[in-house]
Amino acid sequence: MDKNIYKTVILEIRPRLQSVNVVINLISPIEVSKISLNEDNFQIIVDEHVHTVCCKNLKIVVNSLSSLIVTQTYISFRFATVNSSDDWGSFKTEVLRTVGSNVHTNLENIFLNVSMEYVIQCKNCSHNLSENVKFERILPLPSENSDSSDWFCHSHGSSNVAVLNPKESDVFYGSCYCHLSKQLVHNVLETEKLVVCKRCLSWLGLLKNSETFKFWFNTVAFKDETMVHSTSPLSDTLIALREILNSILFNTAKIVLCCQSGKKQNDYILLWILEKQLNVQLGVKDYKVAKVLFKYENNKNETVKKWMEDSNVVSVDISKPMTVEILKHLYKFNKIFPQEFSESNNFFISYLMMYEHEK
Repeated sequence: MDKNIYKTVILEIRPRLQSVNVVINLISPIEVSKISLNEDNFQIIVDEHVHTVCCKNLKIVVNSLSSLIVTQTYISFRFATVNSSDDWGSFKTEVLRTVGSNVHTNLENIFLNVSMEYVIQCKNCSHNLSENVKFERILPLPSENSDSSDWFCHSHGSSNVAVLNPKESDVFYGSCYCHLSKQLVHNVLETEKLVVCKRCLSWLGLLKNSETFKFWFNTVAFKDETMVHSTSPLSDTLIALREILNSILFNTAKIVLCCQSGKKQNDYILLWILEKQLNVQLGVKDYKVAKVLFKYENNKNETVKKWMEDSNVVSVDISKPMTVEILKHLYKFNKIFPQEFSESNNFFISYLMMYEHEK
């Protein structure tokens, strides 16, 4: 297809349904004479001009065009495909796959080592937040959504609630964050629960309790003799989301991403996962994505309260940089849709490139 007549071409491919939904976002209005399907492409005929869109790795049923809509801003339609029985089975048999078994997480690839000496730094200004420290214990934390009273085989205290407070020589870590002893950390300012860098005032983390700081690997860095270790806010967010979805049996889910970004400021991103693994073709590239509805709220309004009170909704704390980067990511892929396809029920539609190595 001639690139000067469209902004984006989106193919949502659903092999199990043997169906492909096509949405073409037009640059300007055109008079479409005909849509023609071929085995490996489709053609848009405008007057006497033929614009061809290749559909790689698809075998199209040529007489299956349906749900055709042509407007001044977009074209949408659906067609059927024929799957290879080797890949997906047939209507009589189905090939089953283990989903997500080869997904690596930060819990499996923690960069800290008990034999190494580190200095903790502010990632933004590289100001030292600790003296040299050699950690004696580097231990993974249970999921944030688990009950802390289940972390131990017996009660630790009269309240029957177990609390994990690291010592100065400990670091306890999750998929994208860590817990550190307050006694270890210097050159920070505490304002209520917020912790910021004393030099540049960058957001670093939260006061977990009276003895423990919670920092994210994308807000602080761990410097050893040879290099500085830190992570990407967007990658950390996608890893955290992927871990949640890998633990859920269903194809859909509701997740609230929470961030206390200021003394009286809380940010919430409501994510409604419509399809946790969807094959899409954007232009000539193939991706595996999660299709989502999302909404950003900067206060705990009735919608946020309703979501957070729902026992089926997963709530996750993220850092301020993670909030900024995941919103950029969501709005970026929302813009590829025509206006008519970009919103639903006061939520925005988008893709999460959760299975790509995007930064």
